[in-house]
Amino acid sequence: MRVVDDGPPDGVNRPMSGLPPLPGRAPASRSAPPVRWLDGGVRLAVTTWGSSSAPAVVTGARAEGQRLTSTAERRNPGGGVISADLSAYVTVIETPSGLDPGAPAVVVMGSQEYDLPPASEQGDDPYIVVEPARPPPGW
Repeated sequence: MRVVDDGPPDGVNRPMSGLPPLPGRAPASRSAPPVRWLDGGVRLAVTTWGSSSAPAVVTGARAEGQRLTSTAERRNPGGGVISADLSAYVTVIETPSGLDPGAPAVVVMGSQEYDLPPASEQGDDPYIVVEPARPPPGW
């Protein structure tokens, strides 16, 4: 596996995909994969969630037919305090040999599996804006 780029999502080179996990629950749907094709299938952007000070970074990806299994490790340079926040981190990798971007695939991340449509059928991810709660009118 070759990492092309990694860091917080920027919407252009590192587009975020999928939804953040709900506390204490598995992802709500296999239809919102945390992986998306880039450049027509040449690369993949893999989104992980964790602390912004110690993100989970993809360290391995292998394809067996149309099944892609990825592994991630927490990165904590300097070994400092890990913040208790939840943020996305995107690792862009070259598509592993043998994975056909023209066919549906299954992505395995830890104990979760996600359906990844062919690159040609990939829709735009919903743009999610997280804003601070506002008081109701009249408060």
